[in-house]
Order: sequence, then structure tokens, then C-alpha cells
Amino acid sequence: MEFNSTGGMRSPFSPRVRQSIGGRRPMGLASAKKNQSSFMHSVEQPAGDVIYKTPLITIETFGMPLPVMVTETLTFASGDVSVRMGGCGWCWVVAGRKILAWPREAVAAPAAPTAARELTLPQTDLAHKADLVMIFYEDGAQMPSCIGVSPEGVVRYWSSVGTEGAYTDVSCELAGQECDRLTEAKDGLLLATTTCTLVKISTSKEGRPGVVCQTMRPPSGWLGGIGRRVSLLFFGSMPAHADTKLVGVVVLPGWKDSENSEGEPEECIALVAGGPLLQLWCGSEVTEHHLRRPLSEAFARVHLAPQGDLNSLEIVALDVHAHARGLLLLVAAAHVAREPDVRYAFAHVSVEGGNARVASLCPIRVPREDEAPRVLPLASRPLLYAPSYVAAVTQSPSTASEYVDVGAEGDRLLGAALCGGALLFSRKHGVLRLRLADTAPPAAHTSLIDSPLGSPCPSDMYEGNLSLYEIDPHEVSAMSTDAVGKLKGAFLFHVRGDAARAARELAALFPREHAHALACTALALARDLLDDAPAGDPR
Repeated sequence: MEFNSTGGMRSPFSPRVRQSIGGRRPMGLASAKKNQSSFMHSVEQPAGDVIYKTPLITIETFGMPLPVMVTETLTFASGDVSVRMGGCGWCWVVAGRKILAWPREAVAAPAAPTAARELTLPQTDLAHKADLVMIFYEDGAQMPSCIGVSPEGVVRYWSSVGTEGAYTDVSCELAGQECDRLTEAKDGLLLATTTCTLVKISTSKEGRPGVVCQTMRPPSGWLGGIGRRVSLLFFGSMPAHADTKLVGVVVLPGWKDSENSEGEPEECIALVAGGPLLQLWCGSEVTEHHLRRPLSEAFARVHLAPQGDLNSLEIVALDVHAHARGLLLLVAAAHVAREPDVRYAFAHVSVEGGNARVASLCPIRVPREDEAPRVLPLASRPLLYAPSYVAAVTQSPSTASEYVDVGAEGDRLLGAALCGGALLFSRKHGVLRLRLADTAPPAAHTSLIDSPLGSPCPSDMYEGNLSLYEIDPHEVSAMSTDAVGKLKGAFLFHVRGDAARAARELAALFPREHAHALACTALALARDLLDDAPAGDPR
């Protein structure tokens, strides 16, 4: 892979138990994890105070109390405030141009409250955010370093968060592209723009501490190891479009090529855009994969069977994480011909050998549809979270997820991360730890995501049942003009577990004063059901 040196998602769509129903020293993960290990385990963390609790979910306080400066910023900040929790054991809040960073756990028995380190980001006409800041430990360092990037691409590097005035600025020269997030890789940081341009950032300790930015580009020449690869990558980023807006960057462990099995495999970098589009950087090869068609076909098996037009589905990726030598995508689908009706699902995309394939798709239900969720892929079961709630995903798409409604307490989740477990950041309580009750064997949870597309899916449940069950209730509701058809739609909503929608359909169709009409229509529907034939009947 060649580098061109420059010299240096918003969504589309208290402290009591709450019973809720609903040299050049390569800077990278190796050194960060080493320092993190001694940092995280120097003091045993006692159990925290329970803040929210359901039969399955327990959320409790974790680590040190928030520094006073952080509490004041969260309480009184006039603009947007963003938060990030790093694997190095530190957290940081970004408000305006200000970074407040602090360790979330005590290194030794605390004799005094934790103090936050304050840093100042470069000037910008846009809004700074925590996703464009990374705190990390370099080899042998006692105090972490920090890199913050402005949306325009000015990189500011502090070799120590304890020296606010000692920093180095370098411009990435992105020709007007907007920076979106920083991600840790094995030998540096990766800066991604909203249009999926990648810049590798590395630090230097030769003489004065400095930073080098290198824009990643495919090999030179039309046949420079790319073959059938996409040629648009020669010209930089993806074209600016809603389908190519960056959703996430995931660094995957590499795999050895059968032709070149010697040496350590290189990392594979996956960029996912909303389209959904997947761009893979694996060693010297760059590939682009359009996931809309396979995801539409997988969704159609559940929501359009036995009939329906794939082109009527709009698919968008909301979040992405590494999962089982591949990617776990949280995707949403909407039928353009209907009233707004968004369906959600987890998709497991295998990227073995640089070839992307949708291996499985599991429909899920979200507690609320007014906020697009994100995902935390725990080993036992995935978690969904949004500013107002966190939910444990159930195995059946017809069963409502168990969730904690933090918004009901006037709280708001500002971030979440996997740092040896699920951590949440609450505006009222700071860092919280989430624990799940072990209610089923691990094998049962893995099937939630990993069942192959060829295995039975929810639409297959109706194989051999009456043909009425095979019809999408939304299609029935949209196409029916008489009372019997509307009642069929309400009945199918009830069968598929959408009791609220069924109740709304009935209330609109039969006000309480028209009981006689309801009885007559129910009788007519019963006759239709008696005359219906099983869908699996070969006759």
C-alpha cells in the first residue's frame, strides 16, 4: 500500500434504584493495551451503586466520581457536548474547543478527588466532537498523549496531556473534506472523513515531538494489484452523497494469503457508508462492495414474502462493529410505497479473504422509533442504545426488547463503549457499568446473529400455515378499502406481535359506539379464514 504524504453520524432518522419496564515510537494498540493493563488492574474496583435495574439489566456506577470541571461542563454547557471513553482507561468530554480528560479509575487509593486535564483544540468554523479526539499511551509513558483533529483537518498533538501548552499542529490537506472520526490501529491512528477518505496519523519522538499525516491511496497504475477493484478509488474519496456518508471504521485482524503465507498478516480496514457500501483495505488491495442488493434480498424474505419489489426497500446502515472475522451491521429498512414504517435488523457480513458476503440477517425490534439506535455487541447478546434508552435485544423479533428508559428520569446517554465490559456515559451519573443477568446458555445468544441465511427465518414460521399469514400486514392495511380487509390487517399485526399497531387499526375502524359493525365484520373475516387454504398445500 502506498501513501501520499501531506507533510505532516448523526442519525438519519437519581441515584436510586429505578425499576424500569420498558524514536519514532510507533503509537498504537500494542503499547496502549500494555499501559492499560497496569492502569486498569492497579486497584480492584468495588461494586457500584445501582442506578437503573430490570430483571435482565443492571446499571451501576463505575470508577471515580466525575471531576468538578466535568460536572460543571455537563450541567452548564450552552452548546453541544460529546463524550468518548477510551480503551486506555481515560475518558474525555469535548465542549466547544475545550477537551476535559480524566482517568475513569484510580491508579492508587484515592486521597483526593480526580482532577481533569484541560486542552484546547484548533480553531474551527464547524463543531468539534469527541470522535475526533483520541487519548493513548505511547511506549514507556506514564502520562497519556492526545491527538485532536478539527473538522477541517488540522491535527494537534500533545505528547502529554499534562502539558497543555506544548503541542504540534499539522494540516492534513483534505481539499475541503470534513473529518468524521479517529480510530486506533496497530501502528497509529486512522482519520476518516465523512466521504470515506483515510489518513494515517503517526507520531515521532525524534528530537521535538511531532506528527505525520499520510493519505492512504491504492497502489499506482491501473493494474497495480487491483484487478477487478473499483477504479474510483484512484481519484480519492467516494463521491459526496447520502449513500456514501461514513457510518463507521472497523480495524479487523488480517488473514494470510494462500500465495503468500509467510509473515504476519496485515490489518484489514473496513469503512462502511450509509448506502450501505463497504470499502476494504487489506494489505495492498482495495475493494468496494455494494451491500444494498444482498441486504434487500435478506429483508425481503422476512418483510416482503411471498411477493414484493426489492426496489421498494430503502436500506441504510446505522452502525458497524467487528464480529467473528467479519462485521456486525445495524441496518434499517423502509418501504417507500407505505406510510413510514422502519424495520431494523442485525446483518453479519463475512469479509474472509477480502470478499464481502452477507452471511446472516436477524430482524429485531427497537423500543422507540423516534431515535435511531446504535449497537454494543456484547458476547452474550447485543445491546441497543440511544440517548434516551438502552435495550437488551431478544431472540424473537416478535418479542419486545427489555430496556431501561433513562429519559424518564431526566437523564441522557452521551456515549457507550466496550472497555472490558459495557460502559455507558450518563449526563447525570457519569460513567456507568452495565451488567446482564445470565438467563440462557451462550449458544442460544450466538444464534441471534450467526444463524445463516439458509436457516429458518421468521417468514419461514408461516410455512404450511394459511396463506393469509404469508401476507405482510402493512400491504393488507395499505391496499384494503373495506372493513374486512382492514380487520385482516389488524389481525395480522396482532399475530406478528405488534399489539399497539393492531389496537390503532381497530380503534380507527370501529369506534366504541359501533359494536354491531365490529361483530358483523369479525363474522365475515371468520368465514374467509375457514375458506382459506394452507400456504404449504401442494394443491
